[in-house]
Amino acid sequence: MTFLGALKHKSRLMDTPPVKANTYFRLHLKNIPADREDQVVAFLSEKGSTGFSENLQFVQPDVVYDPQIIEKKWLAMDAFFPKLPAAQLPEDLKTLLQIPHLEYAWIEESHKDWLEEWKKEFKPFLFTDPYWIVPSWMDSPVSNQLTLRIDPGMAFGTGTHATTQMAAYLVKRLSRELDIQKMTLMDLGAGTGVLSILASRLGFYWVDAVENDLEARRVSRENFKANQISNSSVLDKPLEDISELYPVIVANIIDGVLIQLQKSIFKRLAPGGQLIVSGILLEREDVFFKYFIDKNHLQVVQRIQSDEWVSFWLKHAPLLDS
Repeated sequence: MTFLGALKHKSRLMDTPPVKANTYFRLHLKNIPADREDQVVAFLSEKGSTGFSENLQFVQPDVVYDPQIIEKKWLAMDAFFPKLPAAQLPEDLKTLLQIPHLEYAWIEESHKDWLEEWKKEFKPFLFTDPYWIVPSWMDSPVSNQLTLRIDPGMAFGTGTHATTQMAAYLVKRLSRELDIQKMTLMDLGAGTGVLSILASRLGFYWVDAVENDLEARRVSRENFKANQISNSSVLDKPLEDISELYPVIVANIIDGVLIQLQKSIFKRLAPGGQLIVSGILLEREDVFFKYFIDKNHLQVVQRIQSDEWVSFWLKHAPLLDS
């Protein structure tokens, strides 16, 4: 007899609440021994669970911002069911796996159409003056030339995050101080392509969006089409495989990843090029300055801050004669 087949149901059943339409059920479990996690998941999957969730604790002690999971002796997790299974299921689990201190609770929750809920909250807003971000299903309060149509789908980037807005401000300022009509720009970590669309609107000669996520690249192409952008493309290759040099690179990426990618970034930045980075946590600014800005002999043109985030407009500083 298999491990999972060894279960014997108890004769006493708990009262089962009526199942309502448009609901699902979450079984919250506590005090699971870490070495029994796989067995618990296998058992509940066999009994109809369609998904699991566990809150992991982690630390990020090093310069590259890689998280390290904190191993725990006891775990808590949620198992999700499309319909309520036999009410004695948790007690059977507790008995079969011999977990004497297992705690559990059934929670009934309502399904939501998360896309429709999100649409209700996403309204047109001033992105960086005078450019507005407007969802594709709404009328714009400004002209088409000042409108950035964004439909994020499952990709990151509606333009509401502070790092994106700071990057947009710095791109706009750079466009007003340099002759960008002959410049190409790389939008590294483009997400939905919002910064690429802005750069196109500002008048860059050409814009390449670089993004690892396949879904984000698909969404970017749809957003380019919705905005009638003809001087931008979404590249289907990683940063390391790009051979072109760019006078301007914009990277709205968390600081640790920027540090990891710095060699590839500077191979693609043209001599005397301009670099806008956004996504540096204020508490890690000193580390970023040491391992990215100072290390690569960069000159800070402008630093801006919003809440816990910092952004920089950087360029190569001239080296002094020894």
